[in-house]
Amino acid sequence: MIKKLTTLVLLSSCTLTYGQNVFPNNGNVGIGTTSPTQKLSIDPDGAGGVLIGSDNIGSTQLFFSISEKQGGYTCIDAIKNSGSHFGDLLLNRYDGKVGIGTMTPVEGYRLTVAGKIIGKELKIQQVSGWADYVFLPSYRLRSLDEVEAHIKEKGHLPDVPSATDIQKNEGYELGKMDATLLKKIEELTLYAIKMEKEIKNLQSESASLKEENSRLKNNILSRLEQLENHSAKKH
Repeated sequence: MIKKLTTLVLLSSCTLTYGQNVFPNNGNVGIGTTSPTQKLSIDPDGAGGVLIGSDNIGSTQLFFSISEKQGGYTCIDAIKNSGSHFGDLLLNRYDGKVGIGTMTPVEGYRLTVAGKIIGKELKIQQVSGWADYVFLPSYRLRSLDEVEAHIKEKGHLPDVPSATDIQKNEGYELGKMDATLLKKIEELTLYAIKMEKEIKNLQSESASLKEENSRLKNNILSRLEQLENHSAKKH
């Protein structure tokens, strides 16, 4: 019994090393490394990682991996039992890119999602060129004749990208498009205000014409009555 206790004490006070795997007495565990700095350090010394689940083909698996020792990316890959992927989560340490459902994030973007996104709220920051300048006195509002001519020639509204442009650019920038659509809404508001003023002017002119017509009618009737009275007196 004393010999067994002595053996346990000795084991607990020393570092156990098996190849590149180490179990030191400081509580850190190393797999693929003999100098672990964390509670669990795994160094595949190249491409590789950690597999949770059976290694057999067709088994459900969760795979944590790196593409290479230096300058690579990290990936979390879920594989279902049919062998197809639930999806990938790619984290690129060096340029800050993240890919969800894809291993190839689009150049120039921090986040690439191969699929739909749903959420409670989305905030777009630092949108330049917000369209309130439309209400400045110096802004030139196109006439509706100009807008009609542009539509007949181009097939889309002025300042709005065409379907060909959207397809060529593989989409559009949400903040920029929101500003463009707001510009069109504000222009429509100005058209509506202008049209309402014109309608009110027409209504005022119509009322004036009705009043003038009524006066003329009354004058004519009065003259006719006077002529009739004068003719009756002669007889």
